[in-house]
Amino acid sequence: MLTNDFGTTAILYVTTHGNIYKEEDKDVDTFIVPEGMTIKRAQISTPGEVCMYNDYDMDAVANFIESFLPRLINDNNDIQNEAINEILMEIKQEDAKDLLNKRKFLGEFSKKQKREPLTQSNLYEQDQISRYVRQFEKGFRFSIFNSGDRIINKTYTRTNSEITQHNNVIQLLNFTGEPDLFSMLRNPSEQDDSIINLEIMVAFLEELNIKNIIIFDFSCSTILLPTSQEISQRELRQVRRGLGTLGGKRIKNKSIKNKSIKNKRIKKRRTKRIKIYKKKYKKV
Repeated sequence: MLTNDFGTTAILYVTTHGNIYKEEDKDVDTFIVPEGMTIKRAQISTPGEVCMYNDYDMDAVANFIESFLPRLINDNNDIQNEAINEILMEIKQEDAKDLLNKRKFLGEFSKKQKREPLTQSNLYEQDQISRYVRQFEKGFRFSIFNSGDRIINKTYTRTNSEITQHNNVIQLLNFTGEPDLFSMLRNPSEQDDSIINLEIMVAFLEELNIKNIIIFDFSCSTILLPTSQEISQRELRQVRRGLGTLGGKRIKNKSIKNKSIKNKRIKKRRTKRIKIYKKKYKKV
């Protein structure tokens, strides 16, 4: 039996794979937030992109989020929202430290590609890292969806043989024993690979009289067709334009810039301008 010591709030910690499905020539799959419920979502990846935060110690991340529990279950909305923003910003700052390493990694891949052809595995890894670096500043979003709002019905998948305490799970952090919601809701007939979606999770929590759902989502948000084929970049741009009304009320936070990268670019531009100036006004 599930035991929630914190009333009508449920805090979800998502570390599975994630996708957003859409039919050909149709919008992405959505559902309406039930009456009397609020969903607060802190999401690392933007729609259409990947999340590579699983490179880190997810046990440590879970413990960090749990240290905010008194504020996360507070009835004061401002206190709760501030706590979510602080968690998201701290996680983003931690990831920003590794962003330069990811850029260097991509540079080494490019050099290697000139010397020898890369394997499919290498090319896939290069693509995933490149996409994560590209979407970094657009990710780490905190949005609020109120009763009656339409929200993307994100799908979560996992390989059951890869489960650890805080990885490849959807945990209820403020429930006794931190139960895995995925294990409770997945189809028992699915032996290894399992799939559930947000709408099913929300309906289950609604039956438990949960009114406030807080989601810390570390999964990818790739957009797939029913054939499981990823949509093209052109289609992705079209989809994103249509997601304006599905983003909920976005709670803005400060962007994290990599100062060392920015300073190098400024220095490079200045050096170039000086060279042009010297060449133009060279004494005869």
